[in-house]
Amino acid sequence: MAATQGPHSVPDTRLVRPRLSDDQLATLQRYGSVERTTAGQVLFAAGDPSYDLIALLDGTIELSVVHEGKPWPFAAAGPRDFLAELNLLTGQRVYFTGVVTEAGSIVRVPRDRVGEVIDRHGDLGAFLLQEMFRRRQFLLQSRAGVQIVGSRYAPDTQRLREFATRNWR
Repeated sequence: MAATQGPHSVPDTRLVRPRLSDDQLATLQRYGSVERTTAGQVLFAAGDPSYDLIALLDGTIELSVVHEGKPWPFAAAGPRDFLAELNLLTGQRVYFTGVVTEAGSIVRVPRDRVGEVIDRHGDLGAFLLQEMFRRRQFLLQSRAGVQIVGSRYAPDTQRLREFATRNWR
């Protein structure tokens, strides 16, 4: 998956890499299901309360965020990439919208089975967790997601933070 830093930036490969191996894909298939995708299909949308781990077998998926009120392509995923971030494990809402740009197929591992994969398959579990933590760090550095600007000591800022926390989980 290549990520970009702004609406007109050059693709960046820091969001998702390295790719899944044949053995890792086979393991994920045992916990999920293989599905065909169609161009334009929305796999998950920003703000959804949950989503599943998705590994691409073929085709492409574009991730976008809302930037200045408009959808902005943030990253693209291709074969052997997987789509999952720490919010899949923490219960936070999804930051991105994932739309199929080139039809193909995916492995969809239900959210409630991801922990089982991590627990039972040490190397794969460590790989998935490491990548999810790395992605979270990248997203924090990129300032992805909701941002509230203001003094942390100001009552209005605190009220906005509390409101966002209640409504974003």
